[in-house]
Amino acid sequence: MKTPVFRKSPRTPRLRSHAGWLRLPPFANTADLLVYVHLSHALCRIDVEFPMLYQWILLQNGSLPLKPDQQFTSEPHVCSATLVWPVDTAPAETNSLVVDPCFSTSGLTFAVRQLSALGASLEDIGFFFETHGHGDHVLNIRPRSSAASSHWSTRQWRRWTVSAQQDLDATRGIQPISCPGHADDLQALRFATREGETWIVGDAILDLQWLRLWQYYWPNMYGRDDVLQTWRTVAEILAHANVVIPGHGPPFAVDAALLEELVGGFTHAEHHEHCADVVDRLRHRLAALRR
Repeated sequence: MKTPVFRKSPRTPRLRSHAGWLRLPPFANTADLLVYVHLSHALCRIDVEFPMLYQWILLQNGSLPLKPDQQFTSEPHVCSATLVWPVDTAPAETNSLVVDPCFSTSGLTFAVRQLSALGASLEDIGFFFETHGHGDHVLNIRPRSSAASSHWSTRQWRRWTVSAQQDLDATRGIQPISCPGHADDLQALRFATREGETWIVGDAILDLQWLRLWQYYWPNMYGRDDVLQTWRTVAEILAHANVVIPGHGPPFAVDAALLEELVGGFTHAEHHEHCADVVDRLRHRLAALRR
């Protein structure tokens, strides 16, 4: 196998494989290319990516009152709202993106407190992105909320699109990924952080409890094809992500223990007999993490 030829570059690119991130020397080439390397004595094709590194914080902690066992709790029905911006910078109008900004009154108060700890405010956020068009994820700030200053409105935030991704250097490393199932228009955002690959997935995964029980949001009365697509979307996310920010729960890490549990419990998933490819993908990622 020939050794790739690298030229000097100011950035430190990394290789992404199913096993995770492999860091290249700081002088590596930043051109788009494919290389082949030996991992565990097997020839594996991996993509060379040079993402900008990002950081994130939750501006609203998502929760669902409905639980997978069909019981209700007193928790509010609110989505996770996440702020993303490049590492080693402060959030600003030109570099920050809030995902699923559907704030309750208490959620907005929490968001203002989180931003204040960063030395920032609502006015410093430049863009917003909605993972899908359901009413509990679209841009909304409760009227007359004392948390928002009287002169500020969400009209100051611009909708983030693929076009904005290409035009703004600060967001070029954020990739929208189609994740149908829960909603046909659902898109996750995928980006690199110091913890590895992070995915903000909206309701493609509701929270860790729903995931572990292989449950989907059945009140929406999905058909078989929707359920199968939901499981395939879950597999796509877990095949790549190191950290997942779900639509209505705390972030969680994708590790061998979680994947082993999901593989073992997949027979409880509705219509599992029609999508053996889902568990195959999870087993493949699990084997990679165990190497």
